[in-house]
Amino acid sequence: MAQSFRKLTRRDFQKRANRVAPGYAGDLLSKVQNDQSPSHPILSAGMGFLWGYLTLSIATRRAEIEGSLTQGSLPAQTQHWVMMALAAFVTVSAVMLVLHLIRMVILRGGKRSNSRGVLIGAVLAGGVIYSPPELWETGGLLIDAKTHSLLRGASEQVETILPEGVLDRIIYASSMGR
Repeated sequence: MAQSFRKLTRRDFQKRANRVAPGYAGDLLSKVQNDQSPSHPILSAGMGFLWGYLTLSIATRRAEIEGSLTQGSLPAQTQHWVMMALAAFVTVSAVMLVLHLIRMVILRGGKRSNSRGVLIGAVLAGGVIYSPPELWETGGLLIDAKTHSLLRGASEQVETILPEGVLDRIIYASSMGR
């Protein structure tokens, strides 16, 4: 009695997998695919910068935010809820930053590129917020006379269009009549 052996193929494996676990048996190897997500590194970096700047501004200016809330007409309980919501936002942002770091290390393709852009934008926002004021003053001194006069003229235009008392006279209204 002669027995013949043949090499098992992918089709044989799929038949056996279908026999053992019918719900699992689809095209098994096609489920592991390359990431086809679109890559938008510039947009991701811009969004990361805005997100990081907002988060770091909230985190570093807690006393100013509390002072602004106490000057307003909100009840103390509502002020507490607003501060708790801002603290939750900062905490969730920190967790999301770690998740983007993990995504950048583990994944490939568009998701990795987008997470890298978000992280670069957040780091740049941290650089802008934590840079010393002397750096901005030195940068202002490096501007030539023409640009300096252009910026001064633009700020004077804004002051003539919106004098200081205009914003105090704004009345907030809603369509509900309240």
